[in-house]
Amino acid sequence: MLLLCVYIFTLRDQVSDLSNELTLAQMNEPPQGLQTNQAVSLSSAAQNIIAQGLATIVIDSKGTHLLVQAEKLPQIKQNEAFQVWLMKKGQDVVNAGTFYPVDGKGGLYFTLDQNLKGYDQIAITQEPDAFGKMPRGTAVLTAELRL
Repeated sequence: MLLLCVYIFTLRDQVSDLSNELTLAQMNEPPQGLQTNQAVSLSSAAQNIIAQGLATIVIDSKGTHLLVQAEKLPQIKQNEAFQVWLMKKGQDVVNAGTFYPVDGKGGLYFTLDQNLKGYDQIAITQEPDAFGKMPRGTAVLTAELRL
């Protein structure tokens, strides 16, 4: 009877270990079955800017993600950067990240929080540095969203 109890506890530990390994393996797998919820073209915010881009919202089992890509971006100075902003009715603003372009091309990936429902605009601005909490620079690309 004692040996049977020890054997059961050993099996229980092994099942627990296998379950943990399976969970870790699933977390490291590439995404499968992604659903593109929305894809919007980013338009130049000024006549003298020829930049263009794409903002894609993807939903998977791990959440809602924003993928932003841009090209033909204006040249930046040494400390400058591009920042991506999500806006709600022009008032609530969320910094979705900063990127530095290479040969006029750049982008970023951002996982959205639940509280971002209702944000209706995305913008990329050219900023004096990468540390802005609010837009301070010039809008380069914009588009309307439905989150």
